[in-house]
Amino acid sequence: MRTFSTSKTVSAFAHILCCSGLLAASGAPADAASAGRFDATSQPAVRATSIHRVVGDDPVSVRNALQAEGMDAGPRSLSDRFKDIAAIQLRRVLHDIPSTRPDLTHDFVFVVPVPYGIHYRRSQHELILDVSLSDDGHPDGIVLRKTVTGSSGRGLAIAPEARAKGYVQTFDTIEIKTSGKQKTNVRGRLKVSPAEISTSYGNWAIALVCTLEPPYLSERSEHEDPNDDEPTDITTRVSTFHGDVRAVWLINQKTGHIVSTGLHLDR
Repeated sequence: MRTFSTSKTVSAFAHILCCSGLLAASGAPADAASAGRFDATSQPAVRATSIHRVVGDDPVSVRNALQAEGMDAGPRSLSDRFKDIAAIQLRRVLHDIPSTRPDLTHDFVFVVPVPYGIHYRRSQHELILDVSLSDDGHPDGIVLRKTVTGSSGRGLAIAPEARAKGYVQTFDTIEIKTSGKQKTNVRGRLKVSPAEISTSYGNWAIALVCTLEPPYLSERSEHEDPNDDEPTDITTRVSTFHGDVRAVWLINQKTGHIVSTGLHLDR
């Protein structure tokens, strides 16, 4: 019978935190400068005023770390359940770190650029947000990152010769879904000074403070052969983080400055 060591699980989960910049390799909270993250003395959703600069976690690095530790979704075996228990215990232990040290060990911050959906009323110094963080292909999830590699053969090739001519594309999407009713929109009205507008215009982004929960990560992949309408060999990969969005901030992505912490997700 296979045995399972919970101590190894705690170590494995600590490795994930190290990879995401939340925990230093020694097991102590990461230094804000070396980790490329922000500085805080408590949970970021509560003590946002102590934060100087927001630099989000890389969704690809977080995905790779979860995959390396086997925390992608699948049948929940006994060892999987032990992993979940050990991860919860690790969070409890690290949460008891004195408040003089950064307590960010169970939070991830994902930054999503926002090119549309923000309007400024200059006469009233009011910023109006109506931002969707999903897209047509992923209406129930918040899209953290989406990339397309390769060239489309539409209008340049016919289906039988698409692969031979190199018309091969990969769509790679990383999203996060929360339990319950999916909320993927950010709406609100903020009073913002003209000086803030002048430095933030064109650099708006939404920062999502999240925790990841079992099953942490699930993935699916689909392949479409070239056809007459789309003479391209297409592979679609979707990686889904499972967790909870604890806070929503509006930031200047270029400087990392927080414009507002008083936002929330809406349907």
